[in-house]
Amino acid sequence: MNDNNEAESGLDKIVVAIGDKLSWLFLISVLVSLIEVFLRYIFNSPTVWAHETTILFCAICFVYGGAYCIAEDRHIRISIVYDLLGQRAKRIIDFISLLLCSVYLAAMTYSAWFVAKSSLFGPTGNWQPERSGSAWDPAIPAIVRSCLFLILLLMLAQFVLRAALSLKKNNHA
Repeated sequence: MNDNNEAESGLDKIVVAIGDKLSWLFLISVLVSLIEVFLRYIFNSPTVWAHETTILFCAICFVYGGAYCIAEDRHIRISIVYDLLGQRAKRIIDFISLLLCSVYLAAMTYSAWFVAKSSLFGPTGNWQPERSGSAWDPAIPAIVRSCLFLILLLMLAQFVLRAALSLKKNNHA
C-alpha cells in the first residue's frame, strides 16, 4: 500500500470498485426503512419484507467492509512501537503480520465453509437453503453465511497476495 491509502494490486482495485457499488445498499436500506415507517404508521399497512431486507443488505456491507479495509490498508493498528522501528524491522514485522493474518483467515474460511454448506444443503445433501422462519421466510441466513464464506476467502486471497508482494519487495530491497 502506498502512503495515500490507494489500492496497489489489481485485486485491491477490484475490491474497492465493488465496495463502492455495494455501499449503495446502505442508502437503499435507509429508503426501505423509511418506506416501512411510512406504510406502517401512515397507512397502517406494514410490510413483511422490509426488516429482513435491511438486515440482509447491511450484513453483506458490514462483512464486505473487512475486504475493503484491507484493500485500502485502513485497518486498525497499534503503531506506538511500530513507528519507532527502522524500515527493515518494519518490513519484517509487516511480513510476519501478513502471514499470521493469512493463517487466521485460513482457519476462519475453513470454518465458514462448513457453516455456509450446512445453511445451503440439508442433512442428506439436497439443496435446502436455510430460511428465516418469518412470515416472509426468505433464505437470508443461507445468503449471509455464504457471503461470509466468500468474503473471508477473498480476504484470505488479499493477505496471501500481500505477503507474496511483501516477500518480493523484501528480496529486492
